[in-house]
Amino acid sequence: MAFKFKRKESTTRALRRLCADRVDTALGQIHEGDTLDAVHAVRKEIKRLRALLRLMQPGLRRGDFRAAMCRLKEAARQFGPARDAHVTVQALDLVLDHFKGQLGPRPFADFRPALRQACRDEEKRLHREHLCRRVSRLLRQVKKRIEGASLRQEGWPVLGAGLKRTYRNGRKAWKLALADLSPKNLHEWRKQAKELGYQLRLLCPIWPEQLEAAQRELTALGQYLGDDHDLFMLTAAVRDGCSAKTSPVELEMLCGLIIQRQDELRRQALALGARFYAEKPSIFCQRLGDYWHVWRRRTAKARGKNRNVGKLKMEI
Repeated sequence: MAFKFKRKESTTRALRRLCADRVDTALGQIHEGDTLDAVHAVRKEIKRLRALLRLMQPGLRRGDFRAAMCRLKEAARQFGPARDAHVTVQALDLVLDHFKGQLGPRPFADFRPALRQACRDEEKRLHREHLCRRVSRLLRQVKKRIEGASLRQEGWPVLGAGLKRTYRNGRKAWKLALADLSPKNLHEWRKQAKELGYQLRLLCPIWPEQLEAAQRELTALGQYLGDDHDLFMLTAAVRDGCSAKTSPVELEMLCGLIIQRQDELRRQALALGARFYAEKPSIFCQRLGDYWHVWRRRTAKARGKNRNVGKLKMEI
């Protein structure tokens, strides 16, 4: 099912539908097998769910919001080590591909076996500790909780407040990263950018051209910051797990290439962030609110026309 609002449904009904869709999709991925690809897909669904709940937070009861978010956080944590092992292999491939013109044949060949072994170990742990079963149980609990939840308000008063908070948090995270390019600050900025991207995807029907363009920018931003974080994880992995099996010269050469690539990614991310977060949160959300109201009024007009047609048929 599409991760978008429907014009004719209430906000409460949208919350329940979207939550159920995402949980069912995640459970389907888990059912396909305890693989690292499934782990990655499930974690994406968890991120979509968290973005949805944060968008709806101003209208949710505190107990419903906290209970659902705690379970989603725990579900993501269960899969965290498996995800980290998976991305380190991909990150090494990205570095080698980016600098292939500067490297000889089969560069850093001794690093890959150790990284792949870490992936195999994590896949075994998924089975041994029944992690997929745990995550499935947590996701079903989230679905059940939200199925019975109702929003205290409907429509834009809820969505506008949630969106404004997300945009403001992202803008703050961008400014912190601008002042200090620490892995922690960059990772927090990435989380905020991804969350806003998912929320704009939900709102895409109200203004498709502009919101699809904004989504593409946030996707690019998330890719830059995500690749940077994966390279940070790769550095830790090769220093901790591979240094005893490789020469110090090769280790430092690889780490030097990682730093160079991270510098490039960070410059691209900061430049894009300066453009995207140029507006104040109030202006950004007011513009989207105007389009939300126009979009919803079309539904009201259509219902009015249908009622008039019904009256005419009765009179005839």
